[in-house]
Amino acid sequence: MLVKENIVCEGDVVSVDESDFSQLEASFSGTPILKALSECRAAIRWLDAEGPTQDLPSKFTETVKKLEKLGFVYRRNKSFCLRLHRLRKVIDHESSKLGRQLSLQDLLVV
Repeated sequence: MLVKENIVCEGDVVSVDESDFSQLEASFSGTPILKALSECRAAIRWLDAEGPTQDLPSKFTETVKKLEKLGFVYRRNKSFCLRLHRLRKVIDHESSKLGRQLSLQDLLVV
């Protein structure tokens, strides 16, 4: 069993403390771009874990297209890739406008 910041992993089961999830949702809903990133969180986590890939799950197709329009995903040789540097820069910039300390890890953890 692995426990990290209110996330418990036992085998294939992952449970997250819901109070932390709602607090994170509130943190990322301050500006339109942060809200969009929050809505795309599952696809961002998947792309980060998977790396460049051609095999995109059907449940992430629309979300990845949205991220591509926003400039956070690009295609190289028919593979989808995540622009982590741009993602970090935008999160830092937007969170500083709100006077909060948010990071890319906050988006990827929950």
